[in-house]
Formats: sequence, structure tokens, C-alpha cells
Amino acid sequence: MFQPSWFTTWIRFNRVNTTLRPTLKGGQGTAITADHTAEKSQSEAERLKDMGIEVRQGYLAGQLAVSRALGDLDLKTKSKVPGLLALPDVFKVHIGEDTEFLLLGSDGIFDPLQDRHAATHARKALRETQRPEAAALAVIENAGALSTLDNSSAAVIVLRMPEPLAKRAPRSRASLSALGS
Repeated sequence: MFQPSWFTTWIRFNRVNTTLRPTLKGGQGTAITADHTAEKSQSEAERLKDMGIEVRQGYLAGQLAVSRALGDLDLKTKSKVPGLLALPDVFKVHIGEDTEFLLLGSDGIFDPLQDRHAATHARKALRETQRPEAAALAVIENAGALSTLDNSSAAVIVLRMPEPLAKRAPRSRASLSALGS
């Protein structure tokens, strides 16, 4: 397992149509990137407008919600969708000692799930199973329970396994007969 130290504090990512969303630091999910859509990213909206590309109801060429992707073709012409860019974002993420994991997911994950809910599902599964693939599956299943309109993919990169929840001490309970007296 990756162990952050003083000389490994940054990770570089390249992404196209994958969102690096919650990174869990001290139990709190923090969004790192914005989606590549004209509706959610001002820079993508400006890039498309400068190219003269029309975005109708949030869709590029009337069919794609994302503006960066690999391999999507126009369904009628079988050519690349105008305005679709395959050039990735390149950025680096600071990794601190309190960073537990990074969650990467497609728009099929982060359209139906809020960042904090996705992070909570992943963290709960990590605590219960200690397996990143179980955490990714938990996120996919919870997104799928809310919406089946888009394909969903997720990956969990564990940097520091979350601590298991402490077991609660059993509480003594009064009997019904003792309550009636």
C-alpha cells in the first residue's frame, strides 16, 4: 500500500471524461476536478463557443453530455463529434498524511451521486472489507440505484486505509415490566 511521506506529496493525473472527485481527508470528501461539460465547466463552455460549436440542452451535437472523451463518434456521420476534445487535463493533487483515498468515476457516478455520498459509500466499504474493488463496486451500485441512464465506472486508490469503526458497547435496557412499575 502507498505510504505518503515527506518526499511523496504530489500525484500527477491525466484525465479525459473521468472525474477525480472526492479525496477523503480527515473523513471529509473534497472535490478535486470539475466535469468536462459545457454546463458545469466555464472553460469548456468558452472553448466550445469560441469554436462555434452549439450546445443544446447541455449536449454537444445534441448527443454527448461531455466535451472531452476518447472515441465518441457522431451517430449519423460516424465521424468525430465537432468540438469533442481528446486532449486530457493534466494536474497534480497534493497528498497529505490525512488523505485516505482518491475516487475516480465517470459521469454515470457523479451525476446521480453527490461527492460526499460517493465518498461515504466508498469509505464504508473500505472499513468493512479493506478492499478497494469492493469500495468501487459500492459506489457503482449506489449510483445505479439512483439512475441507470448512463454507464458507470469507478476506481478507488487507497493511500491510507480508513480506521475500522469502533464497536459500540452494549447498552443495558430496562425490561417492559420494570418500566410499568
